[in-house]
Amino acid sequence: MGLFDGLFGSKKTDDRLGQLEERVNAIEELIEEEHQDTKELQDKILDILSEPGTTAEIAEKLGKSRSWTSYILNQLEKKGNVREKGMCGREILYEKVERLR
Repeated sequence: MGLFDGLFGSKKTDDRLGQLEERVNAIEELIEEEHQDTKELQDKILDILSEPGTTAEIAEKLGKSRSWTSYILNQLEKKGNVREKGMCGREILYEKVERLR
């Protein structure tokens, strides 16, 4: 029995609300999958950054686009996991931030 079953008393309304609930559940699953994929990609980038690298170098190693890699690097930078080390030509050189345990 779904969350909205019988709430409004109309079979047609109940059916439509049931369909809506199924769609919401599917969206929630997609969001969870995307979150997991992003987390795995962040971990891979941190492994790659055992040596400093540019967005292009990291993207090539991952087999991902530069724009997607840049997005993930920005997330990691906001979390304090990576930082800009300098420039390599016209590209930013990133390095992993080592944390004390």
